[in-house]
Amino acid sequence: PPPPRYCFDGARYKCMVTDPACPHAYGTFTFQLAGASCPRQGEAYQPHSKHFADMRVLNRELEVSLLGADQQGVLHGVLHHPKGNIAHFLLSGGLAKCSERTMRMLPPLDVPAYRAAEGQAKAKGLGIFKGYVKPTISGVAEVVVDYEREIPMGPAGADGSRPVEKRKFASVSLQKVPSVGEKLIAEGLASVQNHRDGDERASNFDALCAAEAAAKAAKKNLHSSKVPPPRRLNDLCDPKKAKASGGFLQRSGQVKAIVEYVFSGTRFKLNIPSENCTVMFALSDVRCPRSSGANGAGEPFGDEAKRMAKQIVGQRTVEIECDGIANSGVFTGKLWVGGGAQRTNFSNRLMASGLATIDWRDLDSADGALVTLMEKAKESKVGVYSLAPKEEAAPVKKEGGQPEEVKTVSVSDIRDGNSFYVTVAGDDTLTKITDKMKDFAETHGLVPGPVEMRKNKMVAAMFDDGSGKAWYRAKVLERPGADGSAMALFVDYGNVAKIVVKQVRMLDPGLDTAFPPAAKPATLALVRCRELNQDEGPEAARTLSRLAFGKELTLRVHTTIEGVMHGTLYEVSNSTSINEQLVEDGLARCISDKDAAIFARNSQASVLELHGELKDAQEKARKARIGIWVYGDVGEDDDETARY
Repeated sequence: PPPPRYCFDGARYKCMVTDPACPHAYGTFTFQLAGASCPRQGEAYQPHSKHFADMRVLNRELEVSLLGADQQGVLHGVLHHPKGNIAHFLLSGGLAKCSERTMRMLPPLDVPAYRAAEGQAKAKGLGIFKGYVKPTISGVAEVVVDYEREIPMGPAGADGSRPVEKRKFASVSLQKVPSVGEKLIAEGLASVQNHRDGDERASNFDALCAAEAAAKAAKKNLHSSKVPPPRRLNDLCDPKKAKASGGFLQRSGQVKAIVEYVFSGTRFKLNIPSENCTVMFALSDVRCPRSSGANGAGEPFGDEAKRMAKQIVGQRTVEIECDGIANSGVFTGKLWVGGGAQRTNFSNRLMASGLATIDWRDLDSADGALVTLMEKAKESKVGVYSLAPKEEAAPVKKEGGQPEEVKTVSVSDIRDGNSFYVTVAGDDTLTKITDKMKDFAETHGLVPGPVEMRKNKMVAAMFDDGSGKAWYRAKVLERPGADGSAMALFVDYGNVAKIVVKQVRMLDPGLDTAFPPAAKPATLALVRCRELNQDEGPEAARTLSRLAFGKELTLRVHTTIEGVMHGTLYEVSNSTSINEQLVEDGLARCISDKDAAIFARNSQASVLELHGELKDAQEKARKARIGIWVYGDVGEDDDETARY
């Protein structure tokens, strides 16, 4: 039983051991009350708490219960006064407050008494709690809200300060589970959040601490020393895996998913438990402004859209319906949140808040409710629709597209059944560049020279077309490998070949930019052929070569997208287009009616007539069971959602 020899403050003393049987008899040590802390020198009510301790414990022989020590060697425990625990009297008189750092040393059953004593002082406004007002909770609480905190949100402003958002922290209970948080902690699936002294905390904080102590003692889950079993998930976030094995999701209809991460207002990472996989998912019917991030500042209202998505769907169970897969491996479709009467389309929620727009290409086929919400948002001038007079933010119908052009062409290279390169009759670019490259050969000979081969660089490369080696302009398509080789596009002819350092040299000044590429990329409009590595893909390319190569052709260019001409190709002596001949032979199929309508808005309404003729030819091939139809009808999985 050591009597305190000196009181540093109301809760920290210097004590001496008086028990002669103790090995440390008459030794001194620093002792501090566990679970309570008093004001220090210079703080309000420090003299009052020290005077309280001096009058009741100084130079008195009392008993202590030692519970632990801190890193400075100070012993913590309970000081027993004849009338009770001295910490209780300090707390109830407003001369001390609960110390979260040392409260964990106390037995769990002793903690409620400390909280109750502090609560009495707060209720009466005693001592250090004079003027204390219990925090009020803003808004209507649906669960037991314990406190609110201001959370920094978004990037810092010009003055360096970040905007804050007041967020509620609550205890959630279910019909059979009085406290969801306590249940998770008791199972070792969560841990208790530490707080600073004086901060508000959960109403059942002590019960949470007791549950955590029991879980640690039982070594449950995250407290176990065993290595947890690996979580085996099929990761379909990789584009190749998504496109190879993602068709099941399009056939599954509506499925439940958990939103693991929110990238923007319309783009998420989902976990689909029923299929044991994770996917990248984007809303297909609306677009949100780009949010800020590592790539710099975002678009107006981009951060607001992302924040709304985090609050409404983040870490929640939702329902999705997939209607396509983008070339980047992102699944596209619709997403619903909530259940029963509260189940809503998340796109509608975004649109009603003015945080989304509709792509004009989807305007005619968009859901009526979504269009109505868009019109209301425009009238109310909310969100992106408040950025008047910048009308580009709101989707508009586009009447008509690019004017049709008719060109006489020759095919210079064929990539597959759909894609090819042409030279246009009357364009003397190829003649001029051929003469320039002959002069280049006379000047430099067929000797390679020093050149830095890097991606997208224009160089002079030697190529043998059967008549002997010559210099041609080439564009490097990739970073050279270890052997110095790289694939290159011969821009004046459209063919791709591998080149090495030993067969290239730098172009003379002006040869790389003074003349545009003589070969123009083109693709057959309104039809799709299979790729070269798929069935009927090589046959489609061979048929296109037989019908088009080495001939003078007519190309009806309906539209040009990103430099590629989309058109209908005709032989001069045949009124049936090559597009239609490929479809009749079962080597190509028509695009969908929806894609045809989108294409018509980008070009001319007359292409819908061509699409109808192609559909008739496709029906004949399907009934004849030729080409791609030989084993039956082709499923929707063969369609490419090229517009994403």
